[in-house]
Order: sequence, then structure tokens, then C-alpha cells
Amino acid sequence: MERLVVVFDTDSARASRTVAALESRCASGGVTLQRVGTIPDLHKQLTEHDTSVVFFDVRSVVSEAQAHGHDTLEALHRVLQPEAQAQVVYMGVTERALVAVERGDYAFMLPPQARADELVFALEKALEKCDKYLERPFVVKTKQRIRLVWPNRVSYAESSLRKVRIHVGDEVVEVYAKLSDLMQKLPNRFVQ
Repeated sequence: MERLVVVFDTDSARASRTVAALESRCASGGVTLQRVGTIPDLHKQLTEHDTSVVFFDVRSVVSEAQAHGHDTLEALHRVLQPEAQAQVVYMGVTERALVAVERGDYAFMLPPQARADELVFALEKALEKCDKYLERPFVVKTKQRIRLVWPNRVSYAESSLRKVRIHVGDEVVEVYAKLSDLMQKLPNRFVQ
């Protein structure tokens, strides 16, 4: 399964350095890198695409929030809305932004001027966190009831017309769904 990693920074020079550092990891496969430079583009990316990791430079939001007299924490939460399931790597974290960032859920925090090896390490940690997130149980709705399915108990899944059959232990759970939607809920060891 290909992972989408988004780099958000309103400063194009900083964003270019971040992308260049991460490209070495992405060259080994399994990761696609996308760069966005505006908050509306970030929102569009997070709502329209299955994004695994966001490298988010807080300086882009903090300076704008302070210039307009807004609360930094509120500004950060407004930008990274809860519908996004991506793991967040905060970059450019200064003392001023630390309190706001620490209250949120994140995969990693990096200081300003992070080295390339630190960026790649943060990406690896965020991808590991994605894998752990995918090991959590998920809910499916069958004809009779709502079921909790643990990915580590799934042997395989198959589709036939509009149904997906999930082979869980000794039983088969049939749901009306697309196989591609189910794949989004399963860890990377499952392939289609």
C-alpha cells in the first residue's frame, strides 16, 4: 500500500529543503511525497486523499495567528481538523509554540533547522505509528449486527459483486462494501 506524505509549509525554501531531505526515504518505495503551501490546499489534501503523514511547519500558522491576535493553540487545531487521520510531525517547534503543540496528538516534534537525518527518522516513526493505528480493531456492519474486527485475526478478504467476505479465524464476515475501502482499514501486510 502506497503511503502519502504531505509537507505543509508556507515558506517555499523551507518546504523545498524538507522535501529534498525526505526524498531519499521515499526513493526506496512505498511512500509518495506531496508539497502544499496554503492552508486551503492542506485542507483539500486531507479531506480528499488518504494522507498517512503530514510534516507541518508550525511557524506558518503561529506567525499568522500572532499577527492577527489569535490563540496559537486554537489556530493549530483549526488547521489540523479532527477528520484527518494522518500522523503529524510538527516542524519548527520553538518555545513559543511548544505549549500549543504538546496538547495535540502528534507523531513527532522537530526543532527549527532540523537535519535531514532527523527528518527521515521522524518519517520512520510516523509511519510506525500509522502501522500501529492500523492494528486497532475496526467496525463493520453485517446484516444482523455491528461487529468489531481485529486486523491480526484476518486471514484474507475477497469481494464478490457488492459484498466483501472477511475471513476472521474460523468464520466469514460478509459486509456490503468495496474491497478498496476495507484495504484502507488493514495494515500494509495485506495487499490487493
